[in-house]
Amino acid sequence: MSFTNYELWRDFAMDYCIRIVSDDIDSIRLKYPEDSWRSLLWAKLKDKCSLMRIFYSCGKKWGNGVECASALCSLEQNILKHSLEIQFVYLTFSEAFDDWVAFENDNYDFFRWVTCFIHQQEEAIMEETEALHQILSCGILDTTSSTSQTEMEELLGIIDSILLLEFYNVCRTDDLKESLRFLKNFILFVASRGLVPKHMGDLLIHAGGVVVDVACVIFTTFIALYIESPGWSNLYKLIDRIEPFESRVCEMYVGVLQQASEVSESSNYMAPGCQTLMLADFVDSLLFLLFHLLFRCTDHLHIFDRQIYKLYKGLKFLRTTLREVYDKVDELYDQEMHDLIGSLICEAGVVVCYLFVGKKERSLGEKLDLLISKFDEKLKFVNSEEDEEGEAPRCQLSATFPHTNLLGFIDSILEKMNPVNQHEAHLVVASVKNKLQIVHDDLAFLRSFLLSIKGKHDEDGKLYDLWKRVAKVAYETEFVLDFLVVGGVHQSFIVLLHTIIAEIELIKKEASGSSHSIRQIIKVHTIAITDSKKPFAGKIPDFDEDIVGLDDESEKIVWRLKRGTKNLDIVPIVGMAGLGKTTLAKKVYRDPSITFHFQAHLWCTVSQVWNRKSLLIAILNSLGQKSVEELSRTSEDDLGDALRKYLKGKIYLVILDDVWDTEVWSCLKNSFPDDSKGSRILITSRSENVALGIRTNSKPLHLRLLTFDESWELFQKKMCFVEGCPPELLARGKAIATRCKGLPLMILVVAGVLSNMEPGIWEEIEESLKKGNLPTTEECQEIIELSYNNLPDHLKPCFLYLGAYKEDEKVLVRELLWLWKAEGFVNKTERVCEEDVAYGYMMELIHRNLIMVAETGSRGRVKYCVLHDVLLDFCKTKGKHEHFLHSLHGHELGIYSQPSMLYRLHVNHESIVDFAESRLLFPYLRTLLFNDNCGMSHASKWYDILYNFCQSKLLRVLGLNGIFEFSFFPSAIQLLVHLRYLTLTSVGEILKIPSSIACLSNLETFIVLKGFEVLLPDTLWNMKKLRHMKASCLLWKLPTGNSEHLSSLENLQTLSCVSYSHDQTWKEVIRKLPNIRRLKCGLSLVEEQDGALKIFALDFLSQLESLHITQWGDKCVDQFQLPQSLKKLTLSQLNLPWSEISVIDKLPNLEVLKLLDGSFTGETWSVEEVTFPKLRFLKLEGLDLVSWTIDSEDSFPFLEILVLNYCELLEELPVCLAESSTLQMIEVCGCDTAADSINQIQEMKTEFGNEDLKILIE
Repeated sequence: MSFTNYELWRDFAMDYCIRIVSDDIDSIRLKYPEDSWRSLLWAKLKDKCSLMRIFYSCGKKWGNGVECASALCSLEQNILKHSLEIQFVYLTFSEAFDDWVAFENDNYDFFRWVTCFIHQQEEAIMEETEALHQILSCGILDTTSSTSQTEMEELLGIIDSILLLEFYNVCRTDDLKESLRFLKNFILFVASRGLVPKHMGDLLIHAGGVVVDVACVIFTTFIALYIESPGWSNLYKLIDRIEPFESRVCEMYVGVLQQASEVSESSNYMAPGCQTLMLADFVDSLLFLLFHLLFRCTDHLHIFDRQIYKLYKGLKFLRTTLREVYDKVDELYDQEMHDLIGSLICEAGVVVCYLFVGKKERSLGEKLDLLISKFDEKLKFVNSEEDEEGEAPRCQLSATFPHTNLLGFIDSILEKMNPVNQHEAHLVVASVKNKLQIVHDDLAFLRSFLLSIKGKHDEDGKLYDLWKRVAKVAYETEFVLDFLVVGGVHQSFIVLLHTIIAEIELIKKEASGSSHSIRQIIKVHTIAITDSKKPFAGKIPDFDEDIVGLDDESEKIVWRLKRGTKNLDIVPIVGMAGLGKTTLAKKVYRDPSITFHFQAHLWCTVSQVWNRKSLLIAILNSLGQKSVEELSRTSEDDLGDALRKYLKGKIYLVILDDVWDTEVWSCLKNSFPDDSKGSRILITSRSENVALGIRTNSKPLHLRLLTFDESWELFQKKMCFVEGCPPELLARGKAIATRCKGLPLMILVVAGVLSNMEPGIWEEIEESLKKGNLPTTEECQEIIELSYNNLPDHLKPCFLYLGAYKEDEKVLVRELLWLWKAEGFVNKTERVCEEDVAYGYMMELIHRNLIMVAETGSRGRVKYCVLHDVLLDFCKTKGKHEHFLHSLHGHELGIYSQPSMLYRLHVNHESIVDFAESRLLFPYLRTLLFNDNCGMSHASKWYDILYNFCQSKLLRVLGLNGIFEFSFFPSAIQLLVHLRYLTLTSVGEILKIPSSIACLSNLETFIVLKGFEVLLPDTLWNMKKLRHMKASCLLWKLPTGNSEHLSSLENLQTLSCVSYSHDQTWKEVIRKLPNIRRLKCGLSLVEEQDGALKIFALDFLSQLESLHITQWGDKCVDQFQLPQSLKKLTLSQLNLPWSEISVIDKLPNLEVLKLLDGSFTGETWSVEEVTFPKLRFLKLEGLDLVSWTIDSEDSFPFLEILVLNYCELLEELPVCLAESSTLQMIEVCGCDTAADSINQIQEMKTEFGNEDLKILIE
């Protein structure tokens, strides 16, 4: 065998050994859950084996000297040794044990041996690789030989090996990988253009040196040390060496690209499909460089804004085109077109490189203009549909502005123009200020014109055209206003202002010539619009009121659940959308006989998009013991084990609502033990195939349509006819009920429309309903369209906004109202808080049957709402059609080619990785929302996401909740000066907010999830518009500083949860929040030096309505001083004596009182005087109370709900509760010692005529 052949054989043997090791480890990892830490151990070992192979390849290719040869020889032997040992473990144990994980769990010695084996292998590999690492890191390398095709391919192979390393989701390694991917794609691209390795000498030498350094940095930083080290700074330097930040590197890349562009024809060594994919990959890399540059160098790039936008638009078009060709390569491939595209990509690459050095060479503007022009000219030959869309923002705006609630939008623009002319006058030069004043006055006039033609413009083509033109200038005006604040005065904005003013003049002339005279318009201009500004005050619909015609079905289900086999069984309910499956399931779930029969009751809404962990979280969360945030921090396996252990030995009922796939049962069945006690799983589904595909002893119950009588009864209920339908509407009403075809959802929506209509409209509604026997999905959509069209303008955006949520998601109403406020949907009203106005909007939508109440709070207000699937589909479709809100999915992102002028964007959880890699640029975006309630699935991608939105400088709403966990406040967010609503997720114990957050001077809502403590800067006190600060599972640490000189936060209404330290400084600080309405405190008291009483005083907060106090630490508060305005009070862990209840029981406005674990201590609570004059809701939980007596008949005169949880020592309830005429419900859980008194109250309630009193015992 020749020496050359021997060398090739050795290289092949090493590759084969490492490949076998990787395959074996991958097979082992498949035996563990994906997020298991044991799987991670094996993944780390695999990376170390791969790194050993990378060092071997680098040493073989670039190493020098005898010492290197010796190290390589030693490494060869060790690679062989480790591959044999790992293969032995895999073959021995995987064949011996079918269920490796179960065997590990049952055999601790085996588990410990496996763990030790992995650690020993890791330590040995690192030790054996260290010698070669030392040699290569010294920098004495021979990188001059990489000029042949074979050696170039070896270099690319090493880069591929590095790209395959997992890095365990460490942040910024994705940047390194993307930079290396750019280097690889660059080499492949110029090679495909016909450039041979000898013409790429400098490039290949540069790449070889970078690759060796990358391997060394990975060894020292990510593999050997596990901690932040100097290797981190070396990592950033390496990225800078790969990307063209240095002039030398830039010129090298530009030179190679120019050579490649001059080659007459491409190399034909690649198959057409591979060539197309390679071109697309290089365009991806150029987009990455462009985004990376935008993120890191925002200070100078505004000089090249126009060039960047044109370049981005062209690259996006090329990427989409290439992907489409790749998908249909046999039909669409054209070598001549590919050559032209390759030439275009060369031009684009040169522009990108010059942008990187633009900060140092600002004279490049003219050169970039020339290069961009050349790029545009060539692009026209590829894109026959290319127009002038990229020349100015005006064309973008004209096509894609939202169509919803134009009058309300113009109102917000007019309001916004006042601060620009006054508070922010320093940002605007006098000439621009004068033009803005002209636009302001003209928009106010045009608003009056729109009001005068409202309702007529849909029928008159000329008026409709005028309406659209006014909308366009309104959105263009907002665009100019917002960019003036962000980037100052640019010539392009001045030109656009001139254009706006000229367009308004034309509109005014045409409006004057229309049938609506100026005099009519001026009359309308003086009329105040008050209808949309009055808060809606209506009763929350009762769940039970909506149930009609389900009694017989309910009885069947209850019988099936309680009777039959003792084995675990599944009971399916099947029916079309809108038929009432979920309603029936809820009715059964709440049935007292079911509550009594089953020991455990759990609920989970499944929907179309699901994963096992999210379902387990939902099921366990329904127990009410742990929050979603707490559960999401638990591994999937542990969640499954926890559920199984909880259900073990119990008779349980689990509802799986809205199941679309039999795989749901396959994933969950191991967590549902079958103890032959008669436990049941109730599922609802639209598909009979799903019901039949799941093993069950019960036949599916097919839910029927309502009969005419039932339809008519439901219709009258929803129309709120107290004495029946008026005679003049009887025939028409019955005809409408008939045409709803027995589908409850159609009846509810139609009733919602008619409840606000004049009787004359009923005939029109009847005619719009199609005749037929069975309802269809299309008919449902048409009915919803009818209801939507009849909504007041101010409610339309509020309704469509719900399209940003997931199917069957319970939406927290309070945060939804904050979002509506941030979006500008809520009209300002004198003497009425905007949040209260927004709640009125919510109630209107509920009473129109467009939104369902999912849960009410203790004060009787709607706490959670939910949207029916059919209504959600409508919101998503309509929102996209009206350019109001776009929801993007993973499969759409790669080829998304709509105009970049998106206003609101919602990205689904399953699309996060795709979004990070999509390189989408939305410079005019106002809203970006992510939704994910299942924890951090893509932790390493947050940095890429920052690239995507850091250039969206006009963002008002940014919701990053549940997607990325930050250990620090992302600096990119500080540039978003228009931001009004921000949600982040913290990781670790402390999240420190920088002083630069004060740049977000418009911020109204700031929410931080998870973590423990948020340290706020002194500059917080300068954020005058803050209204809501909410922290979940953590504390705000307010800055105290010099309290005398702190500004007040007059607008702050919500602060939850804040650390209260009970010292004079803190008291002065809390006085700076004079209008706070909701406050949640964690008390952390200190010992008073003079032994004085520790008094918790908040009586000066005259607007405070809701207060939640939890005691932390051993020191206890002695006295309370509470404001008379309190409506809701929750106390926990305060250890107060019952005598201190006197501070609370006289509060004149208190409606809700929750006394939780350890809030009061002592065996006896005796209510002797007239107390709690307005209390409606009382909850006692986890108290050591033994005796509770009520001596005064006038105490608790308005009590409606009493909840007793786990007061295990309580001997009896006050029997006088049975006499209460207001008490509606008593819920009891874990109070066995009080059972006799509860039974006595049950018997006495009939005697006192209180038969409606519900007593629920669990």
